[in-house]
Formats: sequence, C-alpha cells, structure tokens
Amino acid sequence: MEAGLFQIVEVGFEGQDFSFQLVPVEMMRANPDNLDLATPSVAFRVENLDALRATLVANGVQVTEVGNARGPRSFAFSDPEGKWFAVLN
Repeated sequence: MEAGLFQIVEVGFEGQDFSFQLVPVEMMRANPDNLDLATPSVAFRVENLDALRATLVANGVQVTEVGNARGPRSFAFSDPEGKWFAVLN
C-alpha cells in the first residue's frame, strides 16, 4: 500500500478479521500523540475498532483517543514495556 512517498506493508490472511501493517518510522514522526518512535511502528487493522478499544480500556491498557490524523480511524495502545502500537479501522 502506498501512502504518499511511503510504502506500507500489510500482512493478513483471507477470512481473518485482522491484519497488521509495518509503517515506516519516518511517516510517523509527526504523530499527534507524541508517541515514542524508538522502535518501528506496527499497526493492526481490525474490523471493530471501537469494540477493541473498549476491551483494552476495560482491561487497564493505556490507549489514546480515536482519531483520523493520517487517513483511517485509529488509536494507539501501549504494551507493559511502554512500546506503542497502532490499531486502524
């Protein structure tokens, strides 16, 4: 998938309700949540963004608000080590 000057790699399987994307760090430099970009950015694509976010919040996971700063609706969440991941609709 192309995004301006960038190439985004999406991996998933037919009949599966999610996939993930490898997003170039340079594309994410101006992220609206000022997330730490020390590691490559991984984005998961899901069918029900709001339901997944609600589940993560209910389980105490740190998440950002849903936005659409770079195209599709998305939010980010942090793992226990403080690494951030994106989720796209």
